[in-house]
Amino acid sequence: MAKPETLGHKITSLGVAGAGYLFARFATHPPRLPVYLRTSEAFPTQEVEFPSREGLRLSGWFVPVEEAKGGVILCHGHPGTRMETLDRARWLHAAGFHILMFDFRALGRSEGKVSGIGSLEVQDLLGAVDYITQRAEMTSLLLGVYGHSMGGAVAILTAAQDPRIKAVATHGAFASLASAIRQRAKLLAGGMAPLFEQSVTHYGSRWLPIDPKELSPQAVIAQIAPRPMLIFHGTKDKIISVADSYALYSAALDPKQLHILNHSYHIGIHKCEQEVYRQTLSEFFSAALEQSQKA
Repeated sequence: MAKPETLGHKITSLGVAGAGYLFARFATHPPRLPVYLRTSEAFPTQEVEFPSREGLRLSGWFVPVEEAKGGVILCHGHPGTRMETLDRARWLHAAGFHILMFDFRALGRSEGKVSGIGSLEVQDLLGAVDYITQRAEMTSLLLGVYGHSMGGAVAILTAAQDPRIKAVATHGAFASLASAIRQRAKLLAGGMAPLFEQSVTHYGSRWLPIDPKELSPQAVIAQIAPRPMLIFHGTKDKIISVADSYALYSAALDPKQLHILNHSYHIGIHKCEQEVYRQTLSEFFSAALEQSQKA
């Protein structure tokens, strides 16, 4: 007969493994959050639809501006929607950029049943780049991409293979999917984190047959150079370790910037850092696209 503590450990292990299954299921089949604009949040958005490179219908907003400096695509995190990027959209629109914000597959109003947590979403961002670069408003203008969390990882992965993206800014992006899972395991499972991580990876492969280690923005970020790179990360981020942004910055080539936000969170920006953040982001895209135009 098993000792009580051994039996208890087995029960705990089974519970952690089960939690890993539920987390993997949630991650690949996230709930859809609503997409809306309050009447009080007047913003000159145009409802748009365009296909991902795989043909899925993606839903978004295009926000034009007169005498634009360029265009910027905004990429949200997991399991969010374009709503997450509204504040950045307002800042960059006010700075003189056309804005495209959209929902990744299986999220918001876009088609799709399975989230790739960054792996499949590259095809979505490629579709967004195809769409915005074909719009008449973007004639002779250049394009940048901003993304946070999963969206930041997707921005790096996509820019590494698509030279039409002339500048990239991220906030709270993961260095690899494996590191993101490991951090979440520490947060949710404490001392049982290795078992939780193993369970998530095992069950996640049922719906997403990839090796989390191979989904690595860190491995390809150097390919973005000589296009400029801007990396933000909050020290109070509990979802993605700030170590990931240090790793991304170390792997990137010049020109690059790293801004560590001592009071901010995963994608949230503390009010005391918002103005500096807005100014830094706006100036980055203005300078980066102007430099690209001169090249």
